[in-house]
Amino acid sequence: MAEAWRDRAKRDRTSQVDVLLDALVAHQDKLADLVAARSEKPTVSDGLFDRTPGTKGERFVGVSLRIKAGNLEVIDQLADKHGADSRSQLVAAALSAYLS
Repeated sequence: MAEAWRDRAKRDRTSQVDVLLDALVAHQDKLADLVAARSEKPTVSDGLFDRTPGTKGERFVGVSLRIKAGNLEVIDQLADKHGADSRSQLVAAALSAYLS
């Protein structure tokens, strides 16, 4: 997703922050559903622990962004409102829907 995000910013001749904000605006009415769908991962028990298997090819990529404090507060409010476990979960759900 990080590569698609960068590519979209280049194609639109804008910043990755603007692509993120566009994704949140475009999907603001269905963020709760997108977050919930992203949360629903099957678990596998080994008899003692429940584990969530990774998706093939999935890897974590950290992205550093400079976001205005006011916009960051709005993102945090959206994360709370729509039941996201974290800001990152909300961002990933919105971007995934926006970039697909």
